[in-house]
Amino acid sequence: MYFDNLNNLTPNDISHFADGIAKCLNYAKNNDLASFPCGHYEIDGDNVYLNIMEFETVPVEEKGWEAHRRFLDIHFILKGAEQIDVNFTPNMKPLNYLEANDFETFSGTANGTIFLKENDFLICYPTDAHRPGIAPEKPERIKKAMFKVAI
Repeated sequence: MYFDNLNNLTPNDISHFADGIAKCLNYAKNNDLASFPCGHYEIDGDNVYLNIMEFETVPVEEKGWEAHRRFLDIHFILKGAEQIDVNFTPNMKPLNYLEANDFETFSGTANGTIFLKENDFLICYPTDAHRPGIAPEKPERIKKAMFKVAI
C-alpha cells in the first residue's frame, strides 16, 4: 500500500508509478474531481476507471474488510475525512470472494489505520486488506473518488 497527498507529487514523482496508477494520479492532478457528479468515468476502458461517490462515514463496528484480486484501488478524498483500517491478506481469514464484482471479504484485526483528508490518497494492492468508510471521529458525509486499475 502507498499513502500520500496529491499536492506532494511532482510530475517526476508520478512518472515512477506503474502506468495505470500514473494515469489515475495525472487524471486527479488535471481535473477538478470535486466538481464531478457521482458516477462512473472511464479513463482507459475497463482497465482504468473512476467512480465518484458520496456517503456517510460510520463507526468501525459497521464496516467490514475487503480486498480485490483483479484490480487495485486508489482511495482519493475530495471532501471530508475518512478512516481506513489496513492489514495484509495473509494475516486475515478469507470469508467469501465474489468473482463477478472482484470483491473478497475477510475477518481479522487492523495492524494499521490511515486517516485521509482532502487530496490524500491510499493505494491498496491485492494483498492489502482494507476497511474503508469509517468515521475518524463522528459520522460525516464525504465525497470520494475511487480509482480502479486492472493488474
